[in-house]
Amino acid sequence: MEPHLKALLGAAVLLTFNYSWSASGFERDFIRKLPWLTEVLAHSLMGGLSFGLVLFLFRRDKQWVSGLSQPAFWWKFAAAFLIYGLYRTFNLSAWFSEVYPAPDQYFIYRCLYRYARFVMMLFLLLLLYYAFDKKHLSNFYGLDFRLKSMKPYWWILAGMAVIIFFASFLESIQAYYPLYKKSGAHAFVAYRGVTEVWAVVLFESAYSLSFVMVELFFRGFLVLAFYRYLGSRVVLAMAMSYMVFHFGKPLPEAISSLFGGYLLGILSMQSKNIWGGVVVHVGIALLMELFAFLQG
Repeated sequence: MEPHLKALLGAAVLLTFNYSWSASGFERDFIRKLPWLTEVLAHSLMGGLSFGLVLFLFRRDKQWVSGLSQPAFWWKFAAAFLIYGLYRTFNLSAWFSEVYPAPDQYFIYRCLYRYARFVMMLFLLLLLYYAFDKKHLSNFYGLDFRLKSMKPYWWILAGMAVIIFFASFLESIQAYYPLYKKSGAHAFVAYRGVTEVWAVVLFESAYSLSFVMVELFFRGFLVLAFYRYLGSRVVLAMAMSYMVFHFGKPLPEAISSLFGGYLLGILSMQSKNIWGGVVVHVGIALLMELFAFLQG
């Protein structure tokens, strides 16, 4: 069987395992209930094994054999999925509840922790960039504003808007989105005496920032930093771990993330730029919020 088909079969097995575990999935019902350090390692293992599955399927590729023989690859691989695990488990809620015991505590935390997680991820990736990749890349993992054309990204976003509209009728999507309604914004509005517009702007801007970091890690770091070891097939490995990253979200979203991640990975690899992917990802996230909100 051709390796790409084997990868799709592997993705189907992973999806089936996670979502047949329970209605919420293995990741949400089991891994998230582990002690913190164990949870970090479990997430790191899931992300790393999904990426490694593609490495195994293409194990006879000469470029991969050469790339995998370099110690720098394995150091970066270990660091990448440790960062992945830390990002998935980042939680300061217990500490924040002590330092800020106000009625709108939950809403403020839901906004601020996204900024804190952004700073953590940015710092760790900067360390890796200066340690391993500054000499080999022309910019910091695709954060280059000199993007030649946004046209393909606008087409992707337009197509996704149609898909998201119809997906918003699915019960699983309506149960998960909009995240704003679960943010505790009503307490913030009542306590601060402000209009709800402020709550929407604060929450959705913080929510959007998350996707800058997701694009930087997956389409920037995993694709551009590992391309010199693995070649163009690194995009498939990235897409597999990106799909696993979506475990805990509705099944249709996890499935679409495999194909969407692969497409954005190809564009990132070709352009050496992630800003188009950031626009698409933020646009998709906000459209999910909007259409779910309109569903009531």
